[in-house]
Amino acid sequence: MSVKQRKHTDGNYKIVRNMDIRKITNMSKRHSRYTLNVLVPNTESLSEVEEALRRGIAQIPRHPKVLSGPTYVGVASISPTDMTFLIEAECVERDMPAVSLYLNREIRLILEHEGIKAK
Repeated sequence: MSVKQRKHTDGNYKIVRNMDIRKITNMSKRHSRYTLNVLVPNTESLSEVEEALRRGIAQIPRHPKVLSGPTYVGVASISPTDMTFLIEAECVERDMPAVSLYLNREIRLILEHEGIKAK
């Protein structure tokens, strides 16, 4: 059996069989990180968005499948129209879908509460 092995930027290894490229197995010893990209128009204040995310993340309810975080990481990119902010949470690979749903919802609620328009 032929296997492709790739090391992700967070240090985890992803192993993919050539015959079944749709199936990915995390065989690493470390947990996985779910990363949420939050896209906000440049019309919003960068410092106000950062402060709102930090303050809001500190207050969101704990999810049982999140092992560490969520954490505001920083500004991933700035374009002429948008800014992208990164939020990360550590979890077991099989819990990624649940953590994704949780984090997407909670971050959206934070932005709505603060009056920040996200894309």
